Amino acid sequence: CLAAANARVTFEKAEVIDHGDLKTTKKVAFQCPRECRVYTPTSTDYLRIVDDSDKLITSFTDLFKTPVKGPLELKGGNFSVINSAEGNPDFMLYIVQKDAGQSSLYNYNSPVYNTLQKVDASNQRFVTMISDTQGFRVSGLSGDLDKFNTTLYTVGADSVAKCRPVFTALSRDNAERTSFTISGPICTVDFGADQGTHVVTFGNDLNTQPSTAIGTSTVIVSPGHVGCAITGDQLYTNENTKNKDLPPYTVNIEDGSLPLKVFAEYSIQSLDAALEI
Repeated sequence: CLAAANARVTFEKAEVIDHGDLKTTKKVAFQCPRECRVYTPTSTDYLRIVDDSDKLITSFTDLFKTPVKGPLELKGGNFSVINSAEGNPDFMLYIVQKDAGQSSLYNYNSPVYNTLQKVDASNQRFVTMISDTQGFRVSGLSGDLDKFNTTLYTVGADSVAKCRPVFTALSRDNAERTSFTISGPICTVDFGADQGTHVVTFGNDLNTQPSTAIGTSTVIVSPGHVGCAITGDQLYTNENTKNKDLPPYTVNIEDGSLPLKVFAEYSIQSLDAALEI
């Protein structure tokens, strides 16, 4: 999905702030009406979180080191990200309000990982990965995937109930064999249940072509894509949004084989941005 805005993305109970919000300023504000948790994949002392009196709460270096099972929780109030570097370092900050956990679908304690890796999410329904790079590759889905269709979203787990997935597995075999790249800072895998063995790998091999073999799904996600009506035309900051020409992907369908099904969601600003199939 291509749209106009390209920086902070605001959901009902969460926000994603990145370096696009500090292009013309050294300080960007955010709020925690009650309590909230903050996460970052960025490790730097040049970026800090302060309260409304500019008292230091944490540096991004310390926030990055926060364990997955013990995220930093801020009490209700007004806060800011301050940049003390001469330039504008790449960063990403994911903020989740505590009352996001009031949803029957979302658990406020759902883990958020900030380092690309193979994740064993057994007995967890959701796995959220965040990154301050241009994106990451999703592969290696495995485990107890028979009862529910595994889905993947380009949002945090707090927003999956009101956003559209970029991938819905058609079967266990389809999930295990499919791999693709997310050109954005965040994604969430929904395994459908909080019981069973669940495994997924997040890697940095961004230039690898998505899976195209028969039995797999070929998933192409435009840079900065969010996928939620509640966020309007907001996009995550991603330098690749300037590159409209995606490489061609070919799926070979031989006579007598299974039909090719195409599911697409695409909004364009001009004809030269159109997707051709």
